[in-house]
Amino acid sequence: MLQNFLRQCNILLRADKVVLSPHIAGWTHESNYRISKIIAEKMIAVLKK
Repeated sequence: MLQNFLRQCNILLRADKVVLSPHIAGWTHESNYRISKIIAEKMIAVLKK
């Protein structure tokens, strides 16, 4: 089963008319807001030092 999967991946990687992109299903507006808030809070904490 694993060999079949790897063979199929190799075929896709070598295909001329295939575009591969990262999986971004976790990037919702809500998750983007939360991570932006965390980053901003950490930047503020560093700048206050």
